[in-house]
Parts: sequence; C-alpha cells; structure tokens
Amino acid sequence: MSASQSAVRSRAEAVSASRTLDYMILFTLFFIILGGYHIHFMLTG
Repeated sequence: MSASQSAVRSRAEAVSASRTLDYMILFTLFFIILGGYHIHFMLTG
C-alpha cells in the first residue's frame, strides 16, 4: 500500500475510524486531566 492511498475504503469505515480516534483522544485527555489534578493536589494538599 502506498502512502497516497486512503486507509479506509468506504464511508462506514471512515466513520468507524473517526469514532475510534475520538474515543482514543477522549480516553487520553481524561487520564491527562486526572493525572494533572492528582499531581497538583498531592503537591499542594
């Protein structure tokens, strides 16, 4: 597969890939915010 080809072949695959990426971003942001809160609370509490 060349770099110029699309990774998805249909609209349904594109929607699924986009939703998966959104969930991965939300999961990561949740733990970054939770970790940031934890660190600041432990340093100041």
